Amino acid sequence: MNTEEISLEIEFEEIGKGSAMIIKRMPPILEDDSPVSADLLLELLAKRGVNTGVDEEALRYYVNLAKETGKVWVNLMIAQGEPAIPRGKPVLKINVPVDCEPSNRIRWGFLSNYMASGDFNTEISLLSKSILLHEGQVFATVLPTTEQKMGKTIYGKETSPARVRYHEWEAGENVHYDEKKQIFSAGCCGYLFLRENIVGIKEALVLSENDMKILFINLPRTNPAELPDEKEMESFARKRSLPDDVLLTDELMQLPSFQHIIVASGSLPGESKDAKIKLISSIENTIGVEDEHGKIDWKECEVFHNVSEGEVLAEKQLPQQGKAGINLFGKIISARLPKDVPFTPGGGTRSETDEEAGIMRVYAVEDGILEYKNNILSVFSVMNIRGNVDYSTGHIKTKANVNVQGDIQAGFNVETSRNLIVSGTIEDNCKVKAGGGIQVMGGIIGEETVVECKGDLIAKYVEMCNVKVDGLMTIQRYIRGAKCLIKGNLTVFGHGINLNERGALVDAEIKISGSVFIPVVGSDAGLKSSIWFGHNEALARKIARREKTLKGLHDKIQILNDQFDEVDITASDIYRKMQQIPALTKEKVIQAIQEKNSLDKKITMMQEILDKELAERIKMLESSRVNISKKIIPDLVLHCDDMQLTIDTIEAPSMFYFNLKSRLIERSSYLHTQ
Repeated sequence: MNTEEISLEIEFEEIGKGSAMIIKRMPPILEDDSPVSADLLLELLAKRGVNTGVDEEALRYYVNLAKETGKVWVNLMIAQGEPAIPRGKPVLKINVPVDCEPSNRIRWGFLSNYMASGDFNTEISLLSKSILLHEGQVFATVLPTTEQKMGKTIYGKETSPARVRYHEWEAGENVHYDEKKQIFSAGCCGYLFLRENIVGIKEALVLSENDMKILFINLPRTNPAELPDEKEMESFARKRSLPDDVLLTDELMQLPSFQHIIVASGSLPGESKDAKIKLISSIENTIGVEDEHGKIDWKECEVFHNVSEGEVLAEKQLPQQGKAGINLFGKIISARLPKDVPFTPGGGTRSETDEEAGIMRVYAVEDGILEYKNNILSVFSVMNIRGNVDYSTGHIKTKANVNVQGDIQAGFNVETSRNLIVSGTIEDNCKVKAGGGIQVMGGIIGEETVVECKGDLIAKYVEMCNVKVDGLMTIQRYIRGAKCLIKGNLTVFGHGINLNERGALVDAEIKISGSVFIPVVGSDAGLKSSIWFGHNEALARKIARREKTLKGLHDKIQILNDQFDEVDITASDIYRKMQQIPALTKEKVIQAIQEKNSLDKKITMMQEILDKELAERIKMLESSRVNISKKIIPDLVLHCDDMQLTIDTIEAPSMFYFNLKSRLIERSSYLHTQ
């Protein structure tokens, strides 16, 4: 881009027939994205014929300022001619240290514009340092010239005083002028500026817009150690009807430039706290879990969120209004009103408020499913699945009741601490576990399917699966090819697999502590079923362990007794016979008796427990029955207390029981009672 094109972007303006030159408009970057440089500006000025009074330092300062701020700067004086002064005309002489003469309109113009801007918070380097004056200080004198002085334009042309209009210096804001003495004095503590022919002072103490602070504007200055004195601060406060006791006169300290010094300060209102909701329990859904090999199991989902009784679900930071403040005039300033957030603890929850901390905590009052909807946080005791347990739900594991309004599809698991209702079918390869009861409106099928419940089980049919029930098991139609372990009673109401097959229990293996009530066993296909009644594996294991422990304790007593040939430590008259044995042997016998007594206590305690367990077993054997109300179709094998009875012929309705006296499985006519 040539200089003619650049001069269209950078606008220059001549003032007063060559007395000065300003840059009317200076962007930081030109249209071709090249930055403005001082050398470029000097070249443009030279082409305009400007060869006198160019302030290169000021020019470079303004260029750097434009680059730093990225702004377009306007009306920047960068060249000034030498003014012509007639003989006898008054000129201004400043009596304090300054960086430049009063006639330097470039430097004083910068300070004047800076003071007029009022922007003293932005830290920038100043073209000229400011001059701090104190109230009453005489800082300038007006003296007449003794000689006439020729001037010169920015183009190097001389100018005559006779052709120059001369303006005398006048007092501006915060400045007093004594005409007799022809001196200027400061009307307040402030910074000196010269604008055209006006001498003014910008007050160094300011009252903030919110009436909260009095600040000393701490600018780079020729006398950096100077600060306002106590009288000046009191004068400033008095003019504004502020009490003297708000001033911090003993606390003024030197700070770096642009870090303004607090002279007085009110009390700002405290910060108000808006309400906030923090959910402790997660409500985010997860779909699929990646294993260590990078494979994703899409059955591992979390679309229902389980919580436990007493668990903290959420915390609400209550809205708190800050403490009121007070300004320098004593006016109370209220803190802003905090914003509240709609939030309601719903069903299945309780809330507690910590007044001191300003927090409301929400707890679950029961195990269940968490839901946060329409700003209401609730815990439901029932997990309602409106459809199947499939890839949309993933495996289910919860402490809530579960209501599946469809099937549990193949390969999916359901585990609950409470009750489970399934409107459809439990399919193959499912693992279903309930801490309460299970009710299946359809059937339970599949060789790989395992169903366990601590309560009762109700189903339409059970086929080819493994079932463990701690309560009662009730089947509407049939059990086929299944293995069932039942602590309560088993009742089958149905008429068989279909209209042609009459069996209600076919090719099944039943192990039960209670009784069996069933219409038909077997089918026309001749498949064998087995029933272990009066069966309790856990109780049998406990009795076996107890008997083994007792035998071990008796064996230890026998070992102790075998040490001595002279006496039997288990005899009732052992203490009388001890008088006849040597003292050394007697001491060993006493020690053995003490050990034997300790073992006897353990045997007594263990025997009491064993007796209770044996009584429980006998009661179970007495009450356990197999009731077949219509027909037995071979083969049926009955087991009870290590005894077995095989029925290989068609039999009429029968009831089978275990005779404790004969230790045999016996048969009687079927009784229509349960």
